[in-house]
Amino acid sequence: MTTSAIHRAIAVLVLALLVVACGDKKTETKEAPKPAGEANVVRLSPSAAQSAGIAIETVSTSTLTATSHFTGAVEPDQQQLQQVTALTNGRVEQVFAKLGDAVRARSVLATISSPEVAEMHGKLLEAEAHLNLTEANLRRTKRLADLGAAAGKDLAAATAEAETARFDVNHLRDALRILGALPENGQHNISTVRLVAPIGGVITERMVNPGSGIESGKPLFTIANLSNVWVIASVPEAQIATLRTGAQADVRAASLGNDVVRGTVTYIDPALNEATRAARVRIEVRNPNGRLKVGTFVDATIASASGGHQALTVADDAVQRVNEKDVVFVQTADNTFAARSVTLGERIDGRRIVTAGLTAGERVATKGSFTLKSQMLKSEFAEGD
Repeated sequence: MTTSAIHRAIAVLVLALLVVACGDKKTETKEAPKPAGEANVVRLSPSAAQSAGIAIETVSTSTLTATSHFTGAVEPDQQQLQQVTALTNGRVEQVFAKLGDAVRARSVLATISSPEVAEMHGKLLEAEAHLNLTEANLRRTKRLADLGAAAGKDLAAATAEAETARFDVNHLRDALRILGALPENGQHNISTVRLVAPIGGVITERMVNPGSGIESGKPLFTIANLSNVWVIASVPEAQIATLRTGAQADVRAASLGNDVVRGTVTYIDPALNEATRAARVRIEVRNPNGRLKVGTFVDATIASASGGHQALTVADDAVQRVNEKDVVFVQTADNTFAARSVTLGERIDGRRIVTAGLTAGERVATKGSFTLKSQMLKSEFAEGD
């Protein structure tokens, strides 16, 4: 091959390489990136913002009270707990209340047949007959005294005898009334005692059945008024100093769903459980609808005795999780929001403490922030495609 031919071949090869290089550069050309400040911005039309129900709040500092979290269980209010006890020996005839029944005060729970009561009724009949005789004698003596046919001492003796007889009758009637055995409207078996509820509430214990023999003083029922209950929390020794009586407490339980019941710390046990090194702390809670059942396990959040402190907070539903980061959507214009990473602290009363990423006065989306997150992720996915 001649020298000129070799030069022409080299020139063709160089030209081919230049064409290929130019083609590669054209292939690698990409769409220009978005201008700075446009990333993670969500714009909604007015109708879309209204449909999403976007709510806005202004970031501000709040006074927050430090809290501690404990587990506990629901117990009856011991001051609203009463045992129903038989005051005489006998045999149970009928039982009208079962475990778990709600009863009213003075409602009949059971009837008891008692020989002692039958004997007292016999004495009452004798005392009433004697009272009738002494009252008749007193009336006769008064008439004679008015006529001058009876001495003053006779009238005094008749009066004293009638008063004594009246005292005996009233005493027996009171005793039978206390036992629940006083006849009513003449329709009452003289040996029957009616056992009645001293308070309204729920039967939490029933220790008797028909036909059972009972002794005086034996508890037969337990009634609990559950309109107020106690939550007994177990507090470790190291945390007892942070609590005080009168502190507010929030109680949560599975049976309450998302609801929170507020109570008050009324007692801190001065003695520790030797095995657990924890103290029992009593929280009194109103329970008018009976939603907290005895024995329910609960979580109790108790305000600390150390007082409150200032912190920047946002509503809990303002925070979204994006790419393993906590994000809030800051309003930059009407229906325009910018996603911003934040550093969060403790969750207190449905709010989150913000330690970095926001300043007081900025406006963030709360309700509807999940819609903004979805819209932002949808836009990023489209751009990636």
